[in-house]
Amino acid sequence: MAGARVQLQVGGSTQSAFTDSSGAFALTYSGTANFSLTVIPPAGSGLGSVTYDGVAVAAYKDQYGAAGEMNIYLPGGRSTTLPGTRNTFGCITGRLLDTDGTTPVVANPPAQAPNRTSPAACNGTQPPGLFNSGSTAINPGENGLVLFGGFRVVTTQAGGSFRVPLFTGNNGFAFSGSLWGGNYTGTDTGDPNTATAYFWEKFAFKPRADLYTKPSNFIDTPAGDLVLEPFDPASNPKVTTLPITHDTSALSGFDFSDPNEALLYSIPLFNHAIHSSGIELGQYYNVGASGAMNMRVIQLDPAAKSQQIEVNSTAFNLDTGASSTVTQWRDGTNLSTPLTAKFLAIPSLQAPANNASGQPRSPTLSWNAVPGATLYEVDIYDANGKLVWYGLSKNTSLSVPITLEANKAYLWQAFAYEGLEMSDAIGRDPDATLAARWINPRHLAGLKGFPSNPVNEAYGRMAQAYLDTLGYIPAARPTSQRYLQNLLTNGYRESASEVFAFQTGN
Repeated sequence: MAGARVQLQVGGSTQSAFTDSSGAFALTYSGTANFSLTVIPPAGSGLGSVTYDGVAVAAYKDQYGAAGEMNIYLPGGRSTTLPGTRNTFGCITGRLLDTDGTTPVVANPPAQAPNRTSPAACNGTQPPGLFNSGSTAINPGENGLVLFGGFRVVTTQAGGSFRVPLFTGNNGFAFSGSLWGGNYTGTDTGDPNTATAYFWEKFAFKPRADLYTKPSNFIDTPAGDLVLEPFDPASNPKVTTLPITHDTSALSGFDFSDPNEALLYSIPLFNHAIHSSGIELGQYYNVGASGAMNMRVIQLDPAAKSQQIEVNSTAFNLDTGASSTVTQWRDGTNLSTPLTAKFLAIPSLQAPANNASGQPRSPTLSWNAVPGATLYEVDIYDANGKLVWYGLSKNTSLSVPITLEANKAYLWQAFAYEGLEMSDAIGRDPDATLAARWINPRHLAGLKGFPSNPVNEAYGRMAQAYLDTLGYIPAARPTSQRYLQNLLTNGYRESASEVFAFQTGN
């Protein structure tokens, strides 16, 4: 991004520079105090601004005194093409067979069929808009599903056949991913309308399938047959159970006794290799602190250190949209140890008050402290939910360094993170963070009545943009080695406030 203004502030002193044609900038600072950095894109770029408040100099200075590089991402939408790349296309083909190894499994989609890429698109030239219909969501109650790499999903056709179209924009002509197929039709009650647990009834898993691609036209790569087996710990030693309870003691304003007011749920995923995304194994709702719920998961080999069961637990307030999330991991050495998801308190927004009018065009946002939080994020969106500015700070208030439009409606929200430090967050792509926050009511069986709102709809558009340009939604968390080590050891917690609205003055 050329022409972006970068502002460095230390105390009452401010200096600035503009990025050159390569997006580079340089600012000289010889002090030791923490500094704040704001990046404002040029007018008309369609991108949002960012602020990092209280950045430690030590994080960007090595033992010899040299400055480290800061890679900063501005939010505002995915590019359709990346410089120096071209798309190549391919297709994984095969059949999904029942447990007898001969009976084909033919999908029987629900009345409102999921928005999926047509397998017929693998024949011949890529049709216009092909990847606009892609989907990463598998939905409870469906059968005849096949996933490649944990992210691209199709349903089987006549004879149990499947074709999974893939594309890549990294000039690669071959890559690998896992194949998972089966029927996501298992429930604890036998009735999806009354169930509190949803899981695979039958599954097939192939840890590696190679895919070959070429420009312009699809090329088919046969993967052979996938034969189903029961996803049942009582009859299949490849499946076991992992107990989990929820600790909601830090939350207030959540009425979990009424599923129309608030929900608790946990989603276990199978992470088996670095070249594939996690495979959702089930959805478990209203898991109370008084008793554990046994989640069905894949049995892990203690010697397979790279394999993990990731469990994402969420407390969700349907009235306000506030939420708290806990992510935890188990591997083959501790898979039998039960989990307790202890939720982080929700940031309580203070100012501007909800629906406040006549607010300054550069307001100061404030919220209550959250015990255990190491970093806060605060976002401002326009009336359509598009991110205009976001800031990161250890403090519980932050002045907006940009000038908002006069007499306009805006939305704002705060997030609390445990364990995340500023140096971890600066290299994070905010667009990926927004896409990962998308709440898809069709996918989450317990959130079918979730009301739409502009912010969530904007998150959904960002998620779709990633599907269109990459074919998947990337992980939103930082990738520093220190941070990932802490994640695996301690888990990950974050919480999101409700969304407030305010109106600027003249």
